[in-house]
Amino acid sequence: MPETPTTRVRLTRRRILEAALSLVDREGSEALTMRRLGREVGVEAMSLYNHVAGRAELLDGLSEVMVTGIEAGAEAAKSWDDALRQFMRGIRAVALAHPAAFQLVGMRPLNTRAAMPPVERLLGALRAGGFDADSASSAYRLAVSYARGFALAEIGGFTLDAPGERLRAPDLSAEEFPRIVELAPSLSRFDHEAAFEFGVEAIVAGLGRAAGA
Repeated sequence: MPETPTTRVRLTRRRILEAALSLVDREGSEALTMRRLGREVGVEAMSLYNHVAGRAELLDGLSEVMVTGIEAGAEAAKSWDDALRQFMRGIRAVALAHPAAFQLVGMRPLNTRAAMPPVERLLGALRAGGFDADSASSAYRLAVSYARGFALAEIGGFTLDAPGERLRAPDLSAEEFPRIVELAPSLSRFDHEAAFEFGVEAIVAGLGRAAGA
């Protein structure tokens, strides 16, 4: 309902961002326009600009709200490797909870102060665990790249991933693609959870060796 003198709606930046996330969850990323979002919160679109400067800031804020979900679900990590696991698992959990929104903003850099606590927590755990400045930075980048990339592929569909049915490979020549044909049954039984955890543990083990931590 449009804003009128008798129907004032108290807006806050947080309310706008949460409404944007809810809108994308329900109707997809194409629904996220300032006009449509204004209707979602019961005001004219121009009223939103008092809280978000435009679409770019709105997308940054959407990332912020989703990252807050990582922070809210985090537990006190006893070690750098636990912190790293929590961080990667948290990104994937948020992505699966909000797939359309994650596809929209999942690869955007975090540009707001409110989005920084999970990053600060992870970097602090890495430094306390014996990582020097460069190796802590590299570990963070590796963890966020893996979790984001896996989540996006999981939402969009992995190459050669055919859940619930055998991979259709009869048109592939065993001479030209011997390993694909050989592994077709295994590829069609892809367990996303197990595959993600395999990568998490490989990253943790590799970083531990590389940093001597």
